[in-house]
Amino acid sequence: MKPRELPWKWLLLGLGVLGLAAALLPRLIGDTAHLGGRAAAQLSAWTGGEVKLTAPINVSYFPDISVTAGLVLDGSKRFPMVQSIVAKEAKISLDLADLLRGRITIDALKLTRPTITLAEVSSLPGAATGEPHALITTFSGGVPLSVVHVRGGEVIIPTASGPETIKKINAHFDASDGAGAVSGFGKVVWRDMAVRFALDGGAVTEATDGPRLPVRLTIDSDPIKAKIRGTASLSGGFGFDGDMQAKIDDVRRLLAWVGVSSAQGPGLKALTASGAFHLSGPTLTFDDGTFSLDGNKAVGLLAVTAGPRPRVEGTLAFDRLALAPYLGASQTEVTQEGGAASEFSVFDWPLAQNLDADLRISAGEIDASAFKLGRGAITFTAKQGVIVGELGELELCGGSAAGRAGLDLTQASKRLTLVASLTDIAAESCLQQAALDIGLKGVGRLKTDVATEGRDVAELIKGLSGSLKVSARDGMVPVDFSPLLLATIPLEGQSWNRSSGTPFAQLNADCRLAGGHIWCQAFSMQTPSGLISGSGDIDLPRQTLDWDVVVAGHADAMQGQQPVVQDTPKVSIRGSLVQPTIRRADRSTLGDGGPQAARLAPSVSPH
Repeated sequence: MKPRELPWKWLLLGLGVLGLAAALLPRLIGDTAHLGGRAAAQLSAWTGGEVKLTAPINVSYFPDISVTAGLVLDGSKRFPMVQSIVAKEAKISLDLADLLRGRITIDALKLTRPTITLAEVSSLPGAATGEPHALITTFSGGVPLSVVHVRGGEVIIPTASGPETIKKINAHFDASDGAGAVSGFGKVVWRDMAVRFALDGGAVTEATDGPRLPVRLTIDSDPIKAKIRGTASLSGGFGFDGDMQAKIDDVRRLLAWVGVSSAQGPGLKALTASGAFHLSGPTLTFDDGTFSLDGNKAVGLLAVTAGPRPRVEGTLAFDRLALAPYLGASQTEVTQEGGAASEFSVFDWPLAQNLDADLRISAGEIDASAFKLGRGAITFTAKQGVIVGELGELELCGGSAAGRAGLDLTQASKRLTLVASLTDIAAESCLQQAALDIGLKGVGRLKTDVATEGRDVAELIKGLSGSLKVSARDGMVPVDFSPLLLATIPLEGQSWNRSSGTPFAQLNADCRLAGGHIWCQAFSMQTPSGLISGSGDIDLPRQTLDWDVVVAGHADAMQGQQPVVQDTPKVSIRGSLVQPTIRRADRSTLGDGGPQAARLAPSVSPH
């Protein structure tokens, strides 16, 4: 035989062998119906349910032995969370060597456009006793498949509000190493968001506390990206311990994606979390994690419990905490944007009404927009739309602040309560930070107990009611009373005098809040020249003053100057809080003839 004829001879021989195999294999392994029935029986035995292959059923012998048909699975005992699987086409690839020995071994299962319907959670084994780990332990008992492909599938999940569907499932799972390890990768679409995943699961091992399964999982989607590595515990309740790195570009978008209503706003955007974690049932806990939210970095404990009403718990320590993104837009910012100046983001923020929280936060420095605060601690709780915040010894304006605030968001008209105490506060520093640079100086104390109700900031301010007590020492008010006390110089009035005010040793004011006003019926100030006392109010919505004060003991202050009038001098302070008009109220102004003809009427309390 010539050398060039050898390849053709081998090719013909090979074709002959294949032809012979094609003729003999059906006789050796059975006809189509018989082979399909054996494959269905093998799947039924493994799943613990009933697997049926629906027509048309086809058997292919090349390039591998496979059965192709429609597939229906019902009543799986191994997978009780699966109510049914209906695939328009299922390809079951069989091991040829085992077939020739009379055994059925499934090498691969490919499901095309399957619909997987899950059972109601309440009907699952262990659901009533809180042991859903049974769903995983049944699977870990052995997988008689080497490879599973899913193409174009969907999963239907029953929920209280109706069925929900995970769509466009394309996945590949491989357990062919023979040691019990399973790997997989794929992509699904849930709520219009594509989610890619990669999974590596080692073989199940027996430990002193029960079966354990090593797992590595990567999740990549627009709402969240995460890398997880750890060990799942499959005994005594499902648990998962390991390390996680998670990145969320927009927390609000993630919450909306998982079904927690959250309006748009300036805060709650970028979040990263990393560290050792523990998953027990629906609760994910970082015992000593590292977190960053909107640039605020913290360490500590954080636990998130999933459910119809999610819950967040934690003890977090910040070096610096910036609160500006969470305080709502300021009046100036809202006006510039063309909106109503009375809007306040928390009242349009459904998040506070749709989850519960218990957070303990400490910070070395707190930045509350205009106010630069020092070290402090805050406890924040939210339950069923009722929020309570407690403030520890917060460093504020050279002194400290403590208090408790409550906010009820359960009704259209929100209710706010506040009890606060400020100690050793530098008045000038605080007023400057509040954009009220009026020149008032001193070290003061403030105590307040107020409540209000309303649908927005304007209504809340108007509805304020309660008490306010102020005391200060060693300071100065931005009013120069000396020229106001002269009898022969009728003045049209002055405003705040930041360069030449009146010093005081002690200042006290006893006030109450009502109708959007701060009414102070008892005001007294001990100055080097004597006692100055009076009463008046501050109109909070309009930012105006209306005060009358009496200057007693002024004779000593006027020594060496012209005599003063015999009556006790009275001074009025009226107008804008930033720049009021200050004048004598017991005599005429410039151009008036009669003495005391233009005395201004004192402010009148509505009560």
